Amino acid sequence: MSDLERAMAVFVEQTNLAIAEIRSSTAEIRASNRRTDERLLELQRRADEDRKRADERWKQADERWRQANERWMSANAEWKEERRDFNKRLAELSDSMGTLIEDMVAPCGFQLAKAVFATEEAHTCGIRIEQKHPTRRGEMMELDLLAIGSASSTLAKIFWGGRALAMSMTVRTGGWSWVRRHLPP
Repeated sequence: MSDLERAMAVFVEQTNLAIAEIRSSTAEIRASNRRTDERLLELQRRADEDRKRADERWKQADERWRQANERWMSANAEWKEERRDFNKRLAELSDSMGTLIEDMVAPCGFQLAKAVFATEEAHTCGIRIEQKHPTRRGEMMELDLLAIGSASSTLAKIFWGGRALAMSMTVRTGGWSWVRRHLPP
């Protein structure tokens, strides 16, 4: 065999070894790529599952928040309704109490004034007298009963600006002049 043939045989043998080595490396690279792809797919799958779980938790939290908000709104509406009912009952009670003097005391206002004054009779008796405040807009004074004698005055339930100032008051001196001096004109 000639040198050229020997060199060619060595070249072919080394080329075959190199090709085998390249094939082996390529197979390892492909196997590594498959493992990497599998890992990436697994990570992607896990990320998708985690995202779905997180989305589901957010949906559940949103639902709980919506239900809590509905319960609060319902309770608030119930509270407002109860408050309206309470205010209505309070107004009815106030109306019925407000007519106590007019219904029970006023019909005998002169006799009551005589018992309170003891020394004189009332010459003027009025019920449910309302007067606007002369300088404060919107304020009213309400007298459920006013009995005036020549020297004494009796006022029952005086309200000024929505505040009770006195429930019953007897003035022994001054009569009508006291009323004129102490009540706004």
